[in-house]
Amino acid sequence: MGDYNIFHREIDGALSAKPRIFISHRLGDKNFATAVASYFERIGLHYYFDEQDELLNEAVQGGHNDDLALVHAIERGLAHSSHLLAVLSRRTMGSWWVPYEIGCARASGKDIRHLLLPTITSEMIPEYLRIYPQLWKAQDLFDWVSAFTPWRGHLVNREYREYLSDIFGELDPDEETVEEWFMTADRENHRYLADLDVALHQDF
Repeated sequence: MGDYNIFHREIDGALSAKPRIFISHRLGDKNFATAVASYFERIGLHYYFDEQDELLNEAVQGGHNDDLALVHAIERGLAHSSHLLAVLSRRTMGSWWVPYEIGCARASGKDIRHLLLPTITSEMIPEYLRIYPQLWKAQDLFDWVSAFTPWRGHLVNREYREYLSDIFGELDPDEETVEEWFMTADRENHRYLADLDVALHQDF
């Protein structure tokens, strides 16, 4: 579990004020969902992602059948989240669960986006999904999340912490150093997005 994955975390006052994205996906697309979660982790964006299907397994062991366990896991995840990102591929068309998650998110008034993997074309998107903005590449995803999360500040703060540890004190950096940190943050994010685009095109 990454530091920004809110799975199995309590949503306290500080965390409840931050954006938290539920990553909806079909099991067959877990590797793509994992790549998205890794990007969110890198830029300091909170997300809900049951990486090992832990909640589902716990519910089954507690006596629920698979369907009830899935509903329980979905409801818990959505209750913990402020946004939903559905990772959609041709495989999604064989599942009722991703549309169910989208419907639940819509009913609760959450902000919804869809990330379309390469096996999907615009003609394949059901009409009820076309009412939401579509994300076709990593840059589209960034354009969405960058509007509500301080990703650049997260990357710059990391540089600042490293700076303080190197000088063993609290000496403020000069303007040129801070400017370089912001430029580094932009370069790093560009590299992260390139890595994500590669990951989203694997195995097709």
